[in-house]
Order: sequence, then C-alpha cells, then structure tokens
Amino acid sequence: MKRIQLAISILLAGTAIPAQARETAIKQTAGPISALDEENFEANLKRIEDINSLCVINKGDPAFGRNATPGVISPMNVRGLKDEYRGRFDQIPQHFADGIPWITPNGGRLTASDLQRIEILQAPDALSCSADASIGIPDPDLAVQALPDQVYNARRLPRASDVRADLESLVEACRTATSEEAADYQQRYEHHFARLRELDAIRKDLRERLLTNDPDLDQADAINQLEKLDPAIDGAIFPSQLKCPPTASELAMIEREPKPGSNEYSIKDATTYRDKLALDDSGQPVNTSAEYEVSGPFRSDHTAKIPGTGTSAPNPDLVVESNMGAYVSAGFGSLTFGDATVGTGFQSTGPGTETFADTAPTQFDSSGISAGVHFELTDSLTGGFHYGYSEGDARKDFDIPAGGAIDVGNVYGALSPSGSTGLNIGNRGLSGFNEADFNLHEVKFSVTTPIATEGAFASTATLFINALFMDRSFRGETNANVFGTPITQGRDQTVQDRLFGLGGILNGRLPVAEGVSATGSVAGGLYYRETDMDATEWNMCALCPPADQNFTLTFAEDDSGTSFAGTVAAGLEFDVSRNLKFTIGADASYVSDIGQIINPSSGDQVLDGETTRLGTTDAWRWQARAGFKLRF
Repeated sequence: MKRIQLAISILLAGTAIPAQARETAIKQTAGPISALDEENFEANLKRIEDINSLCVINKGDPAFGRNATPGVISPMNVRGLKDEYRGRFDQIPQHFADGIPWITPNGGRLTASDLQRIEILQAPDALSCSADASIGIPDPDLAVQALPDQVYNARRLPRASDVRADLESLVEACRTATSEEAADYQQRYEHHFARLRELDAIRKDLRERLLTNDPDLDQADAINQLEKLDPAIDGAIFPSQLKCPPTASELAMIEREPKPGSNEYSIKDATTYRDKLALDDSGQPVNTSAEYEVSGPFRSDHTAKIPGTGTSAPNPDLVVESNMGAYVSAGFGSLTFGDATVGTGFQSTGPGTETFADTAPTQFDSSGISAGVHFELTDSLTGGFHYGYSEGDARKDFDIPAGGAIDVGNVYGALSPSGSTGLNIGNRGLSGFNEADFNLHEVKFSVTTPIATEGAFASTATLFINALFMDRSFRGETNANVFGTPITQGRDQTVQDRLFGLGGILNGRLPVAEGVSATGSVAGGLYYRETDMDATEWNMCALCPPADQNFTLTFAEDDSGTSFAGTVAAGLEFDVSRNLKFTIGADASYVSDIGQIINPSSGDQVLDGETTRLGTTDAWRWQARAGFKLRF
C-alpha cells in the first residue's frame, strides 16, 4: 500500500519543510509543548489550529477517503496534545457577541477574521484525537489502512452534504422560531456545526497537500472528496452569527454571504486548487489531466480533473461513498413442525391403545437460496428488498408383521357410507408409507437506520414488512391382505399458509481481526395468517359391506389468525476485496402458529365426532448459510 506524504509546517518555527513522508513529519512535530505563549496571540492561535488539524488527521475520518492515515500519533502524545490544546484554548478570548470588547492578551483588538478562526475550532471537550478503533492502527511501515466496513454500512458518519442540509434547514426554521423553539434550534445547530468543523479541517489538509503537489497523495480521490466538501462548507453560517429568531430589521437584511465591513461572517474560501497545481520550469502543470465523471450517489453534470493521462473511462480507484449493494447466499438446515398429527392406519395392543400405524414426517432436511438488494433512501435511511426460497422432503416406511400381539387396520377420516369408523383386521400385518414435502417463499421490504455509530461496534435498526407463502403436501398409504383379498387406504392432503407481517430487526457488527467482522441480529414480527386445507382419502375393502368397499372422503377447510415469528442469527464476514465480502453464518427461526392437518388415529375419536380437519402447530428452522455481499 502506498505511503502518504505531506509538506507540513513545523509547528513551533512556522517555517515550511520540503515534501516528505507525512507520517514522519507528523510524528516529529506532534509532541505537546508545556510552555504557553500567552504574549503572542497569533502564535498561540496558530498552535491551537495545528493541534486541531493533527487530531483530525490522526482520527482517520472517512471524509479523507483513500488519503486517511489513522493512528500516526502515539497515544501518549495524543493525551499531551489534548491537555495542551485545553490550556492554550483557555488563553484566547471566547466572546463573540456585539458589545463585548474583543481584546487579545497583549492588548490587540480581535478582528472578525480572528473570531472566525477561533470559532471554527473544536471546543476542548469536543476535541477528539484518537484513531477510530474500527479503523485500526497502521502497520509498522505506516501504510494506509482500508476504511472499515462500518464507514460504508451502518456506521456511516454524516456526509458533508447531509450536514449542510441540516444546517440550512435550521437557519430557515429560525426565521419563524418562537422564543421557546429558538434555544433548541441553536443547540441543534451547534451540534451539526461540530461535524462541519472537522470537515473544514479535512478540506484544508487536502487542499494544502494538493496545492503543494504532494507526490504520494491520491489526487483523484482528494479532488473527489473536495468536490463534495466545498459546496457543503462554503457559506455556512457560524453558530454565533445565527439569528434565531431574527428581529424584523435583521430578517429583512439576512443574506447567505457576509456583508463587507460587518461583524457577520460565514465560511467562504474561494481557493481554486485545480488552477494551482505545481508548474514546471516552462510554466506547464507538472501533472497532465484526464477527465473522469464523478459517479455514485454524488454524480453530477461536471467532471473532476485528476492527474495522469488516459481516456474518459471511469477511474476504478475513485472512492465514492455509496450505500447500495446486493447479496446472495445458499443455506442448508432442518425444518421441524410440532406434534405428529398426520398419519395412516392404526395399531393397537389392547382396548384404548389405538394410535397411528405410522405418522408423517415432522422434520425435513431443507435447502434454499436467498438474495436481495439495498439502496439509499435518505442520509440516514436505507431501503431493502429480500427474496428467499427453500424446500425439503422426507419419507417414512413401515411394516408391522403378521402373527404378533399387535392388531392393525385403518381408521377412516370420517364415518364411512355405512356409518363405520374404520376396519380392524386383527394381527394380520400392515405395511405402508408416509411422505411429505414443503416449499417456502419469502418476500421482504425493509428500511434500516443506524442506532450506534461510536467505537468499533456498530448497530442498526430495521423495520420490515414481510410475506411468507408455504405449501406442504402429505401422501400416505396402507396395504394389507386378508384371505387373499387386498385392503388399502390412501391419503393425499395439502395445507397452504400465507402470512403477512410487520416487524423489526436489531443488527450488530464488530471487527474481530484484519478483514474479518462478526455479525449478529435478533428479529421479531407479528403476522396475520391465512390457511387453507384440502384432503382426499380413498378406501378399498372387498370384504367390507357393499357401501364401504370402495369410497372416497374429501375435506376442505380454511382458517385465519395471528402468529409471532422470531429469528436469531450470527455470522462472520471476510473481506475478499473492498467491495466484496464472503459470508458464513447460522440462524434459528421460530413461528408460533402455522396450519396443520389433523387425522383421527382411532375409531373412538371418529365415533366422538372427530374428522380429518385443520388445526395449528408451531415450527422451528435451523440453517447454516454461506454467500457473498457486493457493494456497488
């Protein structure tokens, strides 16, 4: 990975040094200084500004793009710099209101420009210098580290354009604010402006390195970032200048740009860095330029000049913040339903002991696929679409031998045409099978927002609407032979469930190693359920009364109700490239109420009025999965 270099001012002497390794320059000048220069206001303020810049550089803010260099200052020096910053900051005037004398410690009068330089700095309590834990400490050779997943996923810091939009909305709100609303608007404005302070320091650093033609700067990415920072920062009103609410005369005079000679000011720097790239002896730019269109969510009608010759093909190294992507995965697992209430035949060892000769499978080996896309809706909301499909089947065969102590036969799903509940053939033996299969379709629409964005751990909350469509089929058959005459019973039964629900998900991600993150989620939802059952049963018995020798029973029923569903999942994500991840994981899901066919298992049940009918049961699914995530 390439090294980053910077022509940085020596903080104490204030003289420029030649372009050199940026990390080395920072390390050599980043130590705290115990003595405070109270006599020289300009030197003191310059030192405060330099510490503020060093802290922003050391944090490795995502707005630096590929030029971020987190953790280049030792933790000990970080603590010292923050202490020095607080001490020096307390030595400068902090008054911005009209009518208060703006006097420096050595008797000079502060100008509006001085006040602007002071107010754009972070307050000591808000100054953050430590490298973001999720970015990590650079390698010994100080190679630039890739930005963490959280920057491009749930843990995104507000983008420059989003911060500016929030500030502008508060400026407009202040125009008509009541006295009760004004304090809240001003507090919120200061909160958003704190992020703009960091972005302004990043812009200054990128500009300096671009204008000094830093040979190891990724100039394409720097210009890409500046294209987004400039319109967001220029013209922003400082908190001390916010009129909230303005008087009638102020309201008539409010302008977005400062008036010459007034004490009102805004951030405005018209430096055009493209026109100030280093020139050779003949006056020509050291770097020629090719044009690449800015792509992604920041695409616009203009093109960005970047160093190097070439065509207008998209630059593959251009870093553009994006929150669009897709994923696909395959899963294998098990689906288990509740009580075994579907079956064929009966067996008995005495009065009152009748039960199914065998039941249909309640556990299925399953396999499936899922895929989805996610896309940005607003600065803090991500939309998503998910589709999943899974299926499975199982079969059970049985053979109860003749001549034992077990009586066998068939129980009818309802009374036969002659009024019989079934057929008992004694211990003459019974064989048969029960098989079942299922398929499940899932469609989900979701909206996700970050809820925890500090430190290495990141989490999001998701609201979703979901639709589940499950079909299950059961087939069973019994065969017996009495005095050379075959006796058979067969069942073909289906149940269809449709669940429509609303729910939420809590997601979490934590880096555990270089390029590896652990993920987890907990989901739950409430569903409206619709269930349909269709069942057919046929019986053949040449020895039975004429009406029962060959007859068919059919059943149809529907039901509706509510159901709860929940899922717990955990996994690992491995970086394959900056935009591609390989994922593995496992999950467990539960549904409280789902349709289930119930067949009578004894003649006594039929005699009491029981028939083949529709009921409910619960279901569990365990699944292991693997797949890929792609970011566009």
